[in-house]
Amino acid sequence: MAAFAERMQVSVPTLRKMEQGDPTVSIAVYAMALWLVGRLKWLPEVANPAADEVALDLEITRIQRPAATKSSQSQWKKS
Repeated sequence: MAAFAERMQVSVPTLRKMEQGDPTVSIAVYAMALWLVGRLKWLPEVANPAADEVALDLEITRIQRPAATKSSQSQWKKS
């Protein structure tokens, strides 16, 4: 693992985070990993927002949530 992290020019903890799907890992780290294993052609598929089902579900939920009314917003404001 340390050797692959070195080839990717990242730390071992970053490589572990990438393997675990941590969303804080830069897309550049994923691109480097794909390039090193000869799978760079997969990058457009990996980075396609339409393929991210979790993000799509969250966006649909956000859109479907009714907007807060002014009266409900004002109850949380300090007087």
